[in-house]
Amino acid sequence: MNSDKILCEEKKHFGGKMVKVCVKAKENNVRGVIITGDFFVDPEEKFDELTNKITNLEVSLDNALTSIMNIIRNGNIKFYGISLEDIEYVLKRILVLLKQ
Repeated sequence: MNSDKILCEEKKHFGGKMVKVCVKAKENNVRGVIITGDFFVDPEEKFDELTNKITNLEVSLDNALTSIMNIIRNGNIKFYGISLEDIEYVLKRILVLLKQ
């Protein structure tokens, strides 16, 4: 029986804040993503909506990066202290580990 794996990675934005991403996976599927850190977002309500969408996301590992980043980019959220590239970088690192 394959159990869920949870991997977390973090990155400090140069001169900025920390972003931490945790991915829950089972077999070849992502079963949820959580993004936290000491950064700020505007508007906060949109970030809550985004969090709800990706927390229960079910997508294959091969499509995960594109799917997750599309949800984040389409969320119309401004991040302060981190960049979208920081989130993408951390996600890539996690997904590489999960594919091994």
